[in-house]
Amino acid sequence: MSLIISASRRTDLPAYYSKWLYMRLKEGFVVIKNPFNPSQVEKISLKPEDVIGIVFWTRYFRPIEKHLNFFQENYYFYIHYTLTGYPEKFEPYNPSFSKVIEDINFLSETLGKERIIWRYDPIFFTDVCILYTACYNSSKISENSGYSLRDSSFIFYDYRIFTNRMDH
Repeated sequence: MSLIISASRRTDLPAYYSKWLYMRLKEGFVVIKNPFNPSQVEKISLKPEDVIGIVFWTRYFRPIEKHLNFFQENYYFYIHYTLTGYPEKFEPYNPSFSKVIEDINFLSETLGKERIIWRYDPIFFTDVCILYTACYNSSKISENSGYSLRDSSFIFYDYRIFTNRMDH
């Protein structure tokens, strides 16, 4: 069976669970519960011969970089790297802007810019964050990353609509 492993959109595995992720890949399997039916458990092979590739979703890849050689020797992978430049008020657990830019530049030089996709996610609108903020931040990110990034994706989210729905 050939799989594409998404590691992971719901939890930042490279940033917060890098040791666990490395051990699962090294041991060649993971046991997962179906989120809609927790009694349904499945063992998934993570052996290189069973995995077409891995997509890492992260806001900070640095904690798992010590295993970069292992990944390069055994798997094809690329990184969806989320960076918005929002103030700490909105993203209190993110590393500093300069640390993330430094990491993106390192990865681009080491792996090649075609293996990093910059995600500006979410672009959200509140009374504080307006489109101007997102435009300013994205230009600041582009400027500071130099030529380290080739691809990007932008996700829009209107916080006011969401909170209106939650109030009803």
